[in-house]
Amino acid sequence: MINFRQIRFFPFYAVSLLPMFLLYLLSDLTYFVVYYLIKYRRGVTYNNLKNSFPFKNENEIQAIEKAFYRHFCDIFIESIKILTISKKELHIRFIVRNPELIQKYYDKKRSITLYTAHQGN
Repeated sequence: MINFRQIRFFPFYAVSLLPMFLLYLLSDLTYFVVYYLIKYRRGVTYNNLKNSFPFKNENEIQAIEKAFYRHFCDIFIESIKILTISKKELHIRFIVRNPELIQKYYDKKRSITLYTAHQGN
C-alpha cells in the first residue's frame, strides 16, 4: 500500500541521501537565495540585531546578520540529513556531555525526556 506521507516527504528524503559536502554546497546556495533573492525576514533580523547590539556599527551588524543566515541554512539542511544519517556519523556529529546523568534512569527503564532548545544557535 502506498504511504502518502512518505511520498509527500520524498524530496526531503532524496536530498538527505546526499553526502555532507554536497549538502553544505546546497546550504550555500540556499543562503544565497534566502539572503539575497528572497530577503527572508531581513528587516526583522536587522532590527533585532540592532536592538541587541546597540554599540556595534553597520558593518559589524551586517557581518552578524550574514553569519546568522549562513548558520540558519546549515541547520535547515542538517535537519533534512537526519532522515538518513547513519548511527556512526550521528555519533561523530552529535556529542552528549555527561551521559551518566541519564544512564541510571535508562538502566532502570525509566522514561527520559531531554530538553535541548536552541542547541543549534
